[in-house]
Amino acid sequence: MTVLNAQRARGMAKRSFRICRSLCFSPCLVMTFLLATASIRAMADESSGTAAAGKSLSWHHRYDLARAEATRTGRNIMILFTGSDWCPPCRSLEKNVFQDPDFIRHAGKRWVLLELDFPRRKPQSHSIRQQNARLLRRFGVRGYPTVVFANPQGQMIAGLSGYSDQKPREYFTRLTEVESKYAGGEKVSKPAARPDR
Repeated sequence: MTVLNAQRARGMAKRSFRICRSLCFSPCLVMTFLLATASIRAMADESSGTAAAGKSLSWHHRYDLARAEATRTGRNIMILFTGSDWCPPCRSLEKNVFQDPDFIRHAGKRWVLLELDFPRRKPQSHSIRQQNARLLRRFGVRGYPTVVFANPQGQMIAGLSGYSDQKPREYFTRLTEVESKYAGGEKVSKPAARPDR
């Protein structure tokens, strides 16, 4: 009888261990599933062209999606041509202007934002590289950073090249002046050539 009781006790202990182990792994599995879902959602946002919202500008990275939003909202597209990992003026513009809370609040309401990056070290998909090169030629951009305004139909309104450490409010004012001046029917201004390309 004691041998039989010992075997039963071992069997019960094994079952209890399996049940306990499955209960312990369940929260881990749930947590893993939630993290995987969040990662997939973040990757989907990036591939759809929208950066994570929050206290930063929400940039599209795909021209077709930016045009679709511009058409839907009736806003012009502000296209930023940048070299984010190698261009000092581009980095200054990002740090000094595009991260400013006032600029974020006003620019996000006024324009559909499209960032076309030309990195040297950062990986980039082949389709995005092709799209960016095509738009660089289409809009006649010859230096970085360059901002081009296009209407919802994708026609260029105006362009502004370079950045020389203006304050966010000054830069926003300059952008709105350039956009307004040429949106009113004046001749389109092609961005000037810049040596820092």
